[in-house]
Amino acid sequence: MDSTVQRGQNLCKEIEAAYASFKAAKTTKCCVGPDLTSLVTKHIPVGSSFDVAESILRNAGFTVDDGGGMLQLGSRFPCGHKLVVDLSPRAPVDYSVIDKVHAEIVIVCP
Repeated sequence: MDSTVQRGQNLCKEIEAAYASFKAAKTTKCCVGPDLTSLVTKHIPVGSSFDVAESILRNAGFTVDDGGGMLQLGSRFPCGHKLVVDLSPRAPVDYSVIDKVHAEIVIVCP
């Protein structure tokens, strides 16, 4: 199995477990929830290439755009929790490697 597929699957499992724990503890609040940066950086460390990072995020179920991705958590309608991952380049025009990762649960409404 491709390493980015396995890494993405492992990331997804850890996110689901963390989200279930936060929901049970009622630590997700309106608009912004727990910071999951340390969990995400275990699978996408600083210094990773953007291509590898985006592949891992896609394999974890994220919708990926330039510089990060978003993963739907739970099934609330019309609003729901999403995990937003921001990947920062080392320079504004240098998207070869990631210089910073930030991951946070947010509430998103249409």
